[in-house]
Amino acid sequence: KQDDVPSAPAREQSSHQQPQRPQPSADEVGPVRTQGQPPRRRAQRRQPRHVALTLAQRHFRLLVVGDGDDRARLEARVAGEGLGGAIRFAGRVSDAELAGLYRASAFFVMPSTSEGFGLAYLEAMRAGKPCIAFHGSPDEIIEDGVDGILADAASPGALTEAIVRLFTDRELRARMGGS
Repeated sequence: KQDDVPSAPAREQSSHQQPQRPQPSADEVGPVRTQGQPPRRRAQRRQPRHVALTLAQRHFRLLVVGDGDDRARLEARVAGEGLGGAIRFAGRVSDAELAGLYRASAFFVMPSTSEGFGLAYLEAMRAGKPCIAFHGSPDEIIEDGVDGILADAASPGALTEAIVRLFTDRELRARMGGS
């Protein structure tokens, strides 16, 4: 199902054309919001690679939306690991594009331990999408097992397990998205 989502456009587009953004398909999670620096604890540093490898093996894809201080490093890391088919970066998008990405995605993930109140979770829920987050501020918004999954950031496989669970259990995903 890798061909369901168009690739990011080449950089040499003429200035009068609007670039096409990668769009999520039914087997893709997105948007994942990125802002600022990612967590630096060792268990959390291992999770993105484990998630990406698991997604690639199962032919699922992750669409990362937004910009942050670490975007260039993350893009280079994804390219260097040969995971461009599993992880795509859409960059900054308009509010209308973001709403469309929420509607078209399977669910929403924002695995951060340092974000404050997550308006993005409410936006995803408004679009009927379950959310995956690490425990912390999202505990105020997401009811674990009801409208999303709250994972333990200190557990190396927790994020991957939550993502795979929602990808593979359509009934659960639909129930959580309908809460």
